[in-house]
Amino acid sequence: MPFAAGSTADRTPFDHVKKEIFLTRFLTATAALACIALPAAAQDHETCRLLPGATSAGISYEQIGPAACEQFSRDTEGCTTWSYTPHNFNPDSGPGECRTLTDVSDDEASDRDFCGFLDENDNA
Repeated sequence: MPFAAGSTADRTPFDHVKKEIFLTRFLTATAALACIALPAAAQDHETCRLLPGATSAGISYEQIGPAACEQFSRDTEGCTTWSYTPHNFNPDSGPGECRTLTDVSDDEASDRDFCGFLDENDNA
């Protein structure tokens, strides 16, 4: 009985190696694109750390990313600024520390933290 097209008789001993090489290259390219795209999303916000003055509007440990922290700040009454520190072990999908501030005592340059100032009408 003749073998049908695509049967095991048509395969070479190296077909599985070719498939593994293809999958390795595909997964490597996918991972490289993800590494390029994820930091770009967070770079829309200024990298700095704001320190609270005499009072602070609040702290949330449930926000994931600087955009979520900024929105939380807009929803917090009396908040004028915000500062976000990403999660230590899982910065892309773990919740960080979002500080909503009513006044700022100092600001520091930071490679890791994000911050922003709200307009007067943002959370009035």
